[in-house]
Amino acid sequence: KKRDTKGSRLNRRPREDILYGRCLTFTIKESISAVEAMLKIISGRKNESLGDAFKNIEKSGRVEINTNLQEAYKRIYGWASNEGIRHPKTKGDIKIFPEDAKYMLVSCSAFVNYLKEKAIRGGIKF
Repeated sequence: KKRDTKGSRLNRRPREDILYGRCLTFTIKESISAVEAMLKIISGRKNESLGDAFKNIEKSGRVEINTNLQEAYKRIYGWASNEGIRHPKTKGDIKIFPEDAKYMLVSCSAFVNYLKEKAIRGGIKF
């Protein structure tokens, strides 16, 4: 059975939005959400957290993801939550800069592609 990867695609925004700060938090939110979506696609479970998806993928034994990478992305996911990016912050300014958004866009995009290749190697069809 082929799996649909629509949810893991990063929303395409004009580059200047990232560079000039019009949607920094949105870029970060969408970037980490793409990682979470790809993990859910690989695990085959739509209603689980990023951490649960990593656990279920590991339990399946089909796709091997280094535990240090898993921990790194769990921490990045936590950072996005702590900064009020994934969930609205009620007080104060969010300290996010263009370099934060660019880093997240590039690293999460690379990780989504990495996960897809690992899944294909594990016999999952997209």
